[in-house]
Amino acid sequence: MTRAALPMLLLLSCSDSFRASSPEQAKVQKSSADGWYPAEEAQAPGSPAEPAPAATAMKGEGGAGNRAGFDLPLGRAGLMDYGEAERDEPAHEAAAPTRSWFPESFLWAPEVITDQNGVATVAVKVPDSLTTWRVLGLAWTAAGAQAGGTTTVLSTLPAYVDVAVPLTLEAGDSLDLPVQVVNTTTGALREPLTVALSGAGGGGSGVLEAPAGGTATRVVKVATSAPGPVEVSASFGGVDRVERTFLVRPGGEAKTERGAGAVGGPASAVPAGGSLPGGELVVTVWSGASSVIREELVGGPRPYEMSPRLAGDPLPEAAYHFALALEAGKLPPEDADPARVRELRIRAWQPLARAGRAPDTATACLLAEALGQSAPGTLEGDLAERMQDQVRAAQSPDGTWIVGASTIDGTLAAAAACARAAGEDDGVRLRVEGAFAREVARLEDPIIAAWALASGSITDTELATRLRDTVHAAITRDANGAHLAGGGALNADGSRVGDAEATAVAALALADEPELAAALATGLLGERLPWGGWGSGRASLLALRALHAVFGDSPSTGAVELRVGGQTVATGNVVLGAHAPVLLRAPWSGSATTVEVHTSGAAPGLVYSWAATSYQPWRAAASAVAELTVRVPSRLRVGETAMLGVAAGTPSTVRASVVIGLPAGVRPDPAGMDSLRDGGAFASWESSEGTLVLRELPAGGWEGTLPVVPSFGGQLSSGSSALFVGGGESPEARTLPARWAIAGL
Repeated sequence: MTRAALPMLLLLSCSDSFRASSPEQAKVQKSSADGWYPAEEAQAPGSPAEPAPAATAMKGEGGAGNRAGFDLPLGRAGLMDYGEAERDEPAHEAAAPTRSWFPESFLWAPEVITDQNGVATVAVKVPDSLTTWRVLGLAWTAAGAQAGGTTTVLSTLPAYVDVAVPLTLEAGDSLDLPVQVVNTTTGALREPLTVALSGAGGGGSGVLEAPAGGTATRVVKVATSAPGPVEVSASFGGVDRVERTFLVRPGGEAKTERGAGAVGGPASAVPAGGSLPGGELVVTVWSGASSVIREELVGGPRPYEMSPRLAGDPLPEAAYHFALALEAGKLPPEDADPARVRELRIRAWQPLARAGRAPDTATACLLAEALGQSAPGTLEGDLAERMQDQVRAAQSPDGTWIVGASTIDGTLAAAAACARAAGEDDGVRLRVEGAFAREVARLEDPIIAAWALASGSITDTELATRLRDTVHAAITRDANGAHLAGGGALNADGSRVGDAEATAVAALALADEPELAAALATGLLGERLPWGGWGSGRASLLALRALHAVFGDSPSTGAVELRVGGQTVATGNVVLGAHAPVLLRAPWSGSATTVEVHTSGAAPGLVYSWAATSYQPWRAAASAVAELTVRVPSRLRVGETAMLGVAAGTPSTVRASVVIGLPAGVRPDPAGMDSLRDGGAFASWESSEGTLVLRELPAGGWEGTLPVVPSFGGQLSSGSSALFVGGGESPEARTLPARWAIAGL
């Protein structure tokens, strides 16, 4: 029987690192009899010829899960000769192949059509990671039948060198960097091992012998002094060469000032910042709303230090991300990576679809706003239509909506938001206008006045003029654009209106006043966080709508130059029709200065934002209502569990969260942390490189020890630790960073 053509989906991702590469399991040879020398005693190696890409053998470990019947010819340049790749002795070349590409996933093939026998071949470029890859295949027929399966593919070499590097270090740290050689052949290998560093001191060279079927490791001393990238290159004769990179962050606490301005306009003032080295000024020249969307999609320049958000409703974040994905999907592929757009869209859709099953009115308004640009006939388009219908049906005869136990101001703000979400419905907007007309006294609040205008419901000329006058009077201007302060106003859900959200609403309200709306949008860009967004999902969603309403794509083209303190420090080019913003970077000492951006081309509507990050010495913070102490373990060794002491004191009626700074490579023990969570020490925990977060400690605080395991030896700095009370975004108590002395292998 002949099989019909079968559509398939393939996904390749890293499932497990090659375990022999972990420093805890390495066999260490400490003898120097084989001629191992540190960098300061070794002769400088010659400059080798440009290495060729490393060949990587990948073998599928078939099994019951491999039901889809697909065949993958894998390799750096096509199908590998497995017999050649698995020879006992590696090929010795004058220059070792270089491995430097290490993504965690590398293949997404959403539409693979099989032949009549149900077989398809997909050619892929395999990364340089020596690991086990997980392959997921999903298949379906035109009749709707579905099938799927998984398999694994091993990517390895007969012998190779591996370097385990941290993500970041702090300037002044010293690190014991393990460099491991793995030999899977039947004979011993004796080759020169050379480790070179760029951006830090250390390294070394010498002869290393790797036993048959075993491993050998050298520990290289790395000393950091200045912030910036560090490149590590390790080669084992002509067998293998690997390149890794990590970042050295400045010492001290990051302080970021932000602002914006018009290209060719007055200089924008940058206030004085910190006093430690490592500061940087990043100026982004925006060529329209599309460039903002593009940058939001990939994420903006991040400071070295960033505290995770401890509070906030995740649903508005998902709503913003889905709206962002919809807008990014309209850009050409070179400006918005389709894989990134799709990932963002899928992740955001899950909570939105769940919330849309039986939403209350406030949720329906939020979903309708986020999904309003969806294409009809799609899943999201159908949900948007259903949410709009629910919003229209829930409107009270007086023109408002019942949204929780809100104040009158909150009810009016909700009415404006729901009127926007309900779409083009004259009856809905006419009733909303009546609600605002009855509450004239409340319209003296500039936030409520801005919301009324942004709703699109005000048609009465006299009322509209009065609202505009109220908003105009509250807007402030400076060198960074125009702004409307939140002033402590509350949304219908009880959250406070921040300055960015208020400015976004004002820009929507005055979108038909080009000069003022442009100044508000410029100020809004200045309030954009360095790592993207405007602080909350709701504020970010409104900012996205405001920038679209005010800015089109700029027709400007030509060279742009950045002047700091009147001196030109960086240049770039605005390309006509391009959606990418222009990034201009310059070191910043932290002293007060001015920023100007000028262009040789036409500049109407061309704006820029700047983020000046400086560093200052850490200072402990304490208050009368909270106390935090973090005690570094007295005995620390690579691969061994140590107990980190934590004491957090809070009022007996308030729950708190703690962000604990950890050195590079120090991670919590999952089983021990889960045991503490199950015992009621905290509601949940999560960790990332350099940070451990304990959420919702019991009222009154908690004192105990946390199990942590170091992965690197050396003298390593942790970040500061902070205690947040009652979901606040500013810490009530903070400790100074600590130096951890960790014994190596």
